[in-house]
Amino acid sequence: MLLIFPNFIFMKMSKKMWATMALSVLMLSACGSSSKDDKAATKDEKSEVKTETTVATDSLTPFVSEEGKFSINFPGKPKVKVEDIGGEDMTLNMTTYAYEPNDTDGFAVSYTDVSTDVIAKEDARSYLKEEQNGLFESTGIKAADEEKDVDYEGKYPGLRYKAHTGEMYIVSQTYLVGSRLYQVEMLKSGAYPTDDEINKFTGTFKILK
Repeated sequence: MLLIFPNFIFMKMSKKMWATMALSVLMLSACGSSSKDDKAATKDEKSEVKTETTVATDSLTPFVSEEGKFSINFPGKPKVKVEDIGGEDMTLNMTTYAYEPNDTDGFAVSYTDVSTDVIAKEDARSYLKEEQNGLFESTGIKAADEEKDVDYEGKYPGLRYKAHTGEMYIVSQTYLVGSRLYQVEMLKSGAYPTDDEINKFTGTFKILK
């Protein structure tokens, strides 16, 4: 199982890396059954990226979080977990909605309300890029296979990318809406989902007013 909600907390956290919590912990849990030698052998195998896969997206149904102010189509009822991801000098909670339809697929949406003081110190797109860099640093990913800036309805900055560790394949879509960071993630073992499968999940994400 991918173990989206492991019973441990990501060990190394900084103000620049807090936003990577949900996905990096999910990935590290998923890779936990592999040996260190196996993981080392797969980190740089970009030449072996696969695109064929079957993701459980045929039975997606609308899900609404009034608290999170978003809606999206999940393939089942997600589990909800709230975690304190702050450090010694900050309090910060991340709320994650996640669902595992089988042993190879993972779907998650998380949100965190960031201090406006933190956001004011840098450009919003730079902030999203640092979130991505934190994930890559924590999991040993060298670079994204695909990456582009995206906006939500032309108003809120976002970043979309695909990256993999050799075993786990990630599709991530992040948005900074005011002082709230949303992360929409798909995780697949062995291969990336197809564009159609990705769109059936990430393409249905909507921010509620």
